[in-house]
Amino acid sequence: MIDEVSATWTPTPWKPVGAEYTGGTYVGRYSLDLESGRTARSPHRPLLHGSTLYQITEYHALISLLFAVYNRHDEAFEKVAEMPFAEVRRRFLLATMRVQLMKPVFVDEVAVRLSIEKVTDKWERHQMLFVDLASDVADGSHRCDLSVCVNARDDLIGS
Repeated sequence: MIDEVSATWTPTPWKPVGAEYTGGTYVGRYSLDLESGRTARSPHRPLLHGSTLYQITEYHALISLLFAVYNRHDEAFEKVAEMPFAEVRRRFLLATMRVQLMKPVFVDEVAVRLSIEKVTDKWERHQMLFVDLASDVADGSHRCDLSVCVNARDDLIGS
C-alpha cells in the first residue's frame, strides 16, 4: 500500500520507512531530510516545521485509513472495501486538521501514531463516511486532530 501511494505522491523532504498496526494504533516511521531546509539565507538549526508536519500527517492518515478499510477495522468500512483500491484512494477528503506544535523536533526520523476516534456511517443515505482521527508525532512533540470524509458521491467530486 505504501509503495502504491508513494509512487504518485509529490517529491518531499521526507519518506516513509515503515509502518505497523498494533492494538488500534497505526504507527508509521518517516525519515526526514531536515538539512535540505538549511541555506545561506536560513542557516538555523533544521527542525520539523508545520508544512512538513502537515504533509506527513496527511500521508499517514491516508495510508492508515486505507489499511483500516481493507482490513475492515470498523463495520462501516465494509461497503468502501468493496471498491477498487485506486477508487477508494481518490474518495478520501481531508475535511479538517488541527495541529498543536508542542515542542521542537530536530531528529532525522520520527514516528507518527494515529488512532481512529470515531466513525460516523452515513453510507446508506449519503454514500459517505466521516472519520475522526487523533495523531501524535515524535512521541507527543506535535499533536494533530483530523476529520476525513470518504465520499462516494460523484455529484459532489466530479468524475
